[in-house]
Amino acid sequence: MRQSRYDATGSRAGRGISKPGYRYNNRKREWKDRREVKRTKPSKGPLLPNFESSGLLELDSNNKNGIALKYVEPKDAISPLDYFKGSTDKTKYKCLLYKESTGKVIDEFELEAKNSYLIGRKDEEEEENNIADILIPEETCSQQHCVIQFRKTENDSIKAYIIDLESSNGTVLNGNTIPQARYIELKNGDTIQFTADSRDRKYYLVYAYT
Repeated sequence: MRQSRYDATGSRAGRGISKPGYRYNNRKREWKDRREVKRTKPSKGPLLPNFESSGLLELDSNNKNGIALKYVEPKDAISPLDYFKGSTDKTKYKCLLYKESTGKVIDEFELEAKNSYLIGRKDEEEEENNIADILIPEETCSQQHCVIQFRKTENDSIKAYIIDLESSNGTVLNGNTIPQARYIELKNGDTIQFTADSRDRKYYLVYAYT
């Protein structure tokens, strides 16, 4: 039976056989390709997601109470207070916190002085963990769950947006889970919940302006 001239690797079999493009190196059974092979740069590992356009945290961010914040405001961020400065027409923005079981308002948050408002879980035992502007006493709500962001638009108006900060249980707007790390415009009367599972919902926010 005739033996194949090529081994399992596809190299030509034989001992001390000279093949164009190869050389026998230091009498060892090593063959080296003479052709230049482009060296590829070593991989630096998987790249972290870049959410610059949507305002999510990069590594060099600020912190609060020693906790790194997950959010960086966009360049067009503006507070309602600054936007309406010197104007007689001042729209009032707020969020109302409702208890699911009773349908009653248990807290109210004015949205005026800041460009953005972080929404997160309220920790009853460790108060230093409460870094959000709007605290939700619900386990399904992440410590840094989502943000309401005011932005100045191209036509010189002001609009409010909500953005989910890759929360554990998702941000639900009017019954629909919104995409993570994307700005979604808020409308008057919008309802915000903090889990897609209706059985675990205990509280919800209503965004409103007058």
